[in-house]
Amino acid sequence: MKLTTSQNEWFFLTLDTGDKFTDEGFLDSGADDCLFPALVGREIGLNVEEGKKQFSSGVGSAGNVSYFHKVKIAFKLLNAHSFEFECYAGFSTAMDLVKFGLLGRYGFFDLFKRLSFDTEKSIVEIAANL
Repeated sequence: MKLTTSQNEWFFLTLDTGDKFTDEGFLDSGADDCLFPALVGREIGLNVEEGKKQFSSGVGSAGNVSYFHKVKIAFKLLNAHSFEFECYAGFSTAMDLVKFGLLGRYGFFDLFKRLSFDTEKSIVEIAANL
């Protein structure tokens, strides 16, 4: 499967653990993990702090606490087909400030044979591991 979209790196997603929550997010090749606001985790019925605790850092921050849970994600680039996958994702109150999620290398990028960005043309190309 090959998916090309003439949009930028923003996506729509639906997180599901019984309750569903739809939000926007960003493909972040610099992020190790998939991370979402703790508020989103609570919206889908997670007791966020019961997840596996992990400390992380990002640009301009250090020592952020994330709590990891297994969730189902329906991913859709702005004008493309959607697909579902399970992901071990972190939920953090530090992400509540930015109010969107990040899909990172572990849990998203590692699902694909190739994922490339052409920033100049605003194209994202995804080639699945089929």
